[in-house]
Amino acid sequence: MVGGLAESDIIYRAVKFEFASGLQIYRPEDADLVVLKGAVHLGLDPLAVMSRISRFTYGIRVFEVFDHRIHLEEKMVQRNGRYVCKDVYSKKFTIGETVEVGSVTQFKVFDTFIPDREDKRVDPLRVEIYVSELKEPRYTTDDTCKKLCSIIIEPYDDKWPVTVKGLVTFEVARSELIATFRDINTQRTAKCKFDFM
Repeated sequence: MVGGLAESDIIYRAVKFEFASGLQIYRPEDADLVVLKGAVHLGLDPLAVMSRISRFTYGIRVFEVFDHRIHLEEKMVQRNGRYVCKDVYSKKFTIGETVEVGSVTQFKVFDTFIPDREDKRVDPLRVEIYVSELKEPRYTTDDTCKKLCSIIIEPYDDKWPVTVKGLVTFEVARSELIATFRDINTQRTAKCKFDFM
């Protein structure tokens, strides 16, 4: 236990009693200063933290070619002349996974605006990022999933080309995860950052 409340013998005993079944509770000397000392140490040595434990399963919402054996029928839609499954959770980091600071994961995304979607060429593209407390979430619409943020990319030259190809990068910084979309044709980027601790 650390922080100002850890100095309280009443709280310390209550926590020890509550978690008596197998957990050892430690209270370091100067427990009220440990958080401050840690912040100072991190400020003086930014490389002190080399990895993080992912507190959620992070992923994005994608379409997949529909497979009757694994996908729910109500998720089937027709897009670009073929049947696909919507709202699929494409996992990038798993809850409890040790992730090295500075590590990067990339994946390609694309969209096509064939005649039945011509009106969508003026709309911004969205890469939606989700979190879940499950290791293997299936759909972004499940009760166990929550939308964390969206990377919003505005069209250039008033509308998108017929096919848009991009690269999404997740980069683990010291205390945050940075998600970036880069349009492969124009090299334009958009990003969002969120707390990874």
